[in-house]
Amino acid sequence: MPLRAPFRVSQVGLDRELVAWLKAVGIEEGTTLEVLRRGIFGGPLHVRTSLGCELAVHRAIAKGIRVEKGEVDARVAAASGPDLDLAPLSASTAA
Repeated sequence: MPLRAPFRVSQVGLDRELVAWLKAVGIEEGTTLEVLRRGIFGGPLHVRTSLGCELAVHRAIAKGIRVEKGEVDARVAAASGPDLDLAPLSASTAA
């Protein structure tokens, strides 16, 4: 996916506790997300949810989140600054 492209969570294939935590921080099926930064050396992904919540997601957790291209929620677009280096997660989040 190109930089600054939005994506929508299509499936979360993780254990119940992680699914509950992700839902509590605003990541669940149907949510629009953006990746703000990718940690070096396989570090965490800094993501922003459609509610404006920013958090770091460990790559092992991110691998359990399936995504598809999506439209940016207006709140995400308003919160995104032109100086940010945004890149969406791929379906496998491998990089």
